[in-house]
Amino acid sequence: MATHLASGGTGRVSQLADRIETAQLQMADRLHTHALDVLAGPGWDKRVATEPESLAVDLTDALREVLLIAESRGLRLGLPGLPGHAAEG
Repeated sequence: MATHLASGGTGRVSQLADRIETAQLQMADRLHTHALDVLAGPGWDKRVATEPESLAVDLTDALREVLLIAESRGLRLGLPGLPGHAAEG
C-alpha cells in the first residue's frame, strides 16, 4: 500500500521522505542494473523465453521507464538525477 506526503515543505517529515525516496530510487537503480546483467548473461535466449522470463523482461523495461520518469521529474525540480540513466535514450 502506497502512502503519500501532502507537503512540499522543508520540514523534518519532508526531509525524511526525501531520504527514503532517494534510498528507494537507488535500490531500484541497482535492481535494474542487476536485471540487465542477468538478462544479458549466458543461457538467455529471448526467442524461447518462458512466461516468467518474459515477465522478467517486461518488469525490467517498466522499471527502466519508472527510473527515467523519476530522473526527469528530479531534473525539473532542480534535484540531481540518478547515476547511469542520463545517457540512456
